[in-house]
Amino acid sequence: HFDSLEGLEKEGVFLQGEEGLDCVLLFSCGPFDLKVGEEAPFSFCIIFGENKVDLINNARFAQVMYNSHYQSYTPPAVPSVAAITDHQKITLTWDVGAENSIDAVTGYSDFEGYKVYKSSDGGQTWGNPDDIVYDDNGIQVGWEPIAQFDLSEIEDSLFCVFTPDSCFGSDVRGMDISGSDPLAPWFHLGSNSGLQHSFTDTVRDDCSRCGVVDGIEYTYSVTSYDMGIHSPYEVEWSEGNNGGFIQDTVYSSANPLGWSAPDGYQSIESSKGT
Repeated sequence: HFDSLEGLEKEGVFLQGEEGLDCVLLFSCGPFDLKVGEEAPFSFCIIFGENKVDLINNARFAQVMYNSHYQSYTPPAVPSVAAITDHQKITLTWDVGAENSIDAVTGYSDFEGYKVYKSSDGGQTWGNPDDIVYDDNGIQVGWEPIAQFDLSEIEDSLFCVFTPDSCFGSDVRGMDISGSDPLAPWFHLGSNSGLQHSFTDTVRDDCSRCGVVDGIEYTYSVTSYDMGIHSPYEVEWSEGNNGGFIQDTVYSSANPLGWSAPDGYQSIESSKGT
């Protein structure tokens, strides 16, 4: 009954003691032969699924997480940022280390872009109330950045799947990553702007939140984010010669190992640092 109290009132043990039953999870395995003082570490996982297929997929992923030291999918590295101040402007620069990141679970080189955030209260908030990002359940999940830079369409297409080095043929991503995240449409994956490694915060027509006042303290954060995990395959239909339709399965070049089948996984962003 670890996941439900239903029926416990009918069991005699429920009435034992002044406070009633302290419901705990009981499980067992073994047997193990241990010497005096010997220890045997163990791990367990409680796995759920919407159906048998989902249950098996979740069990497989639990094993993957165990094999990767309890890590789930990982975001790219947090960029190292430097700032240069001047009259009514601040220029940020950052390194390219995030672009060489490899996901700890998939082994993919899945970097996509950078987001720049600005705070006037030491990072307690990263914008105005209108800049808060909510998911489809009305839960706050982030803030709108003041700037965003992502791989261009060509850079996306030629980006290597398994290594940040040069590659050819089937080892390239082979697709454009931009627009709303298909699995988390409240997040934006970029507009094929091309990468930049600097940003100047000063008054400008194309940025209503940009601009600084001399003597005021501001806090900035540059994060990196990945492309997410693309659905490993898509089913396409075409009209056949006899008037019927022919089904064709098209496999994703960006997810050749088939992770997170069948839907894929949303983009992951690095932390804003400290």
